[in-house]
Amino acid sequence: MTKEEMVKAIRAHARENYNNGWDVLVECYSDQEILSDIGDKTLEKAILDYDKIFQVIKERNEEFMMEANSHYVAAGLPPFWDV
Repeated sequence: MTKEEMVKAIRAHARENYNNGWDVLVECYSDQEILSDIGDKTLEKAILDYDKIFQVIKERNEEFMMEANSHYVAAGLPPFWDV
C-alpha cells in the first residue's frame, strides 16, 4: 500500500467514525499532516495511534459538555448539549 493509499484509507476510516472522535481528523488534518504522522507505520498502527488521541479528545469534550450542561440546568435552562 502506498502512502497516498494509506491517507485515503485513514480518511475513509475517519469518515466512518466521524461521531466517535474522528471528526478531528476529518475537519482539521491535511493530507500532508497525515503523511507526516504516519511515517513508517502500518495502516493498522496509524489508526490505533490516532484512535488513542481522538478518544482522549472526545472524552474531554464530553466532560466539558456535561459541566456546561450542569451550569445551564442550575440556571434553570434546558441542557444545551445532548451528552
